[in-house]
Amino acid sequence: PAATGTVVGATGSTGAAIAVPQPPPALLVPIPAFDAGPPTPTSVSVTIDSTPDVDLTVEDSVLGHTPWSGRMTPGRKVFRCSNKELGLQANRTLFVGTEPISESFVFEKGSIVVAAPEESQVFIDGKWVATTPIRGEIPVWEGHHKLMVKLGQAVWNQSVNVMPRQRIHFNVELQQD
Repeated sequence: PAATGTVVGATGSTGAAIAVPQPPPALLVPIPAFDAGPPTPTSVSVTIDSTPDVDLTVEDSVLGHTPWSGRMTPGRKVFRCSNKELGLQANRTLFVGTEPISESFVFEKGSIVVAAPEESQVFIDGKWVATTPIRGEIPVWEGHHKLMVKLGQAVWNQSVNVMPRQRIHFNVELQQD
């Protein structure tokens, strides 16, 4: 029903007060609640194991040594995995969803073959590994490595990323001073 009222001071042609209809009051319409489903968890249980055991770092935060369990916020995570004793340094990417997750990282070896002048010293990740000539290949864990070959004062350096079961050849030319 429309509300009516009298506007004071309004008069018709006869000078009598007239009733002027007023607009209806604002209607409040209830808005249905939005159901977004269950709330997204702020952290999720994550368990990581590895072969061999490694130290884990995510976003410059040291997590600890595998096997490791803890809580993480959902999203894409890049785990830096390292074992200095073994010379292993590799990354693994994991998507943490809304459900608990358990993951096992398995690391494998590749190899490096170095051909260099006789009596050259070969270092991998700062550690001496051989004097040339080298018969066969040098096994290394997958991941990032720094190769250095020295002959007298002459030095050759190369960074390399070794994939599982990959065999990488280097022909190094050095001149002894």
